[in-house]
Amino acid sequence: MRVRPFFWCLLFIVSISVIMLAITYQPHSLIYIQVHLENQSLPVHQSDLLLNITDSEGRPIDKVEVTPQAHMTNMDMVIPGGSVIALGHGQYKVDMHFSMAGPWAITIRTNASGFVSQEHTLLVNVV
Repeated sequence: MRVRPFFWCLLFIVSISVIMLAITYQPHSLIYIQVHLENQSLPVHQSDLLLNITDSEGRPIDKVEVTPQAHMTNMDMVIPGGSVIALGHGQYKVDMHFSMAGPWAITIRTNASGFVSQEHTLLVNVV
């Protein structure tokens, strides 16, 4: 039985395609977020949060899109977002302006190229 040259070429092209896909494909990795709060009670009108964003091996990640949002847990009150300042080496400063005292939930969304988008929620008490 003889195999025609067309099928040898097809086998070669498919094999090279599979090898190239295996070399270039990189699955998304998880971003690990460490949020440092000085204490669980934050002052009304303004609070700064310091975020340390690292990959699974502990290396800091820069160029991360950080989107904060806060809402009261016992009322229908929402803060659309705060300003985010990149400090470098995976550190980000988030300025939130709380308009009322009480229990708040702060949701931090992260998005970076090559990483899975994540969302984390912190429960704090604003005094």
